[in-house]
Amino acid sequence: MGGTASAFVCFILPAAFAWHYDLPEVRSRAGKLACASLFLVGCAVSVLSTTVTLAEMASTRPPPPAPPSRLHHHLFDDRHDSHHHYDSYYG
Repeated sequence: MGGTASAFVCFILPAAFAWHYDLPEVRSRAGKLACASLFLVGCAVSVLSTTVTLAEMASTRPPPPAPPSRLHHHLFDDRHDSHHHYDSYYG
């Protein structure tokens, strides 16, 4: 998503605005070529970024779950007396 959005904001929008508002830089043949090139490069980067992201999502397996921590065992152990620490401290 980030690659697609940044390509849109950094390449496609500036070219589209320059073309739409007929800026002086775009009126020459070289300016039109540069503007069209910027637009096409932005489109290519956007498609490539989305394709790579989707391909990586499809090809990678999720990581295995992490083993439970000691705190988890301490807090959720049925044999654990939950008032033991409180009673021993406050008496």
